[in-house]
Amino acid sequence: MGCKYEEQKYPESIVKALSALSFSCVNSKNGCLDPIPYNALYDHERYCGFRLKNCSGRKKEMIEKEIKDHEAICGFVKLYCNICETYYQRQHGHDKLDCVLGRQEHAQNEFKKCKEEYRQLEAEMQNKRRH
Repeated sequence: MGCKYEEQKYPESIVKALSALSFSCVNSKNGCLDPIPYNALYDHERYCGFRLKNCSGRKKEMIEKEIKDHEAICGFVKLYCNICETYYQRQHGHDKLDCVLGRQEHAQNEFKKCKEEYRQLEAEMQNKRRH
């Protein structure tokens, strides 16, 4: 037996009375001090710059409005090299030698794929010749 949820509509007079009130943001503990009218509370809390988010590097929880500046210097953030098509952590750096080694590894992997594909095609051709 399933439960059925039905959103209740409040009388306009109650919504109007609530709209006249200001509420604190759920992110006030993180520094958001904006007084928020009732009718804007839901959207504000979804997009508030004081929400907690994780750094893409260490997955450290921090205030969203500080993430961009933090990730610009965080050594644990992974960066992508378009030349050798590899990811590396900022703290480890990526110089020309790394790039050459990355391209070599990429070429070796591609060669292995081609070699395996060639073996499969060769096996298919031999099977067709037998039949």
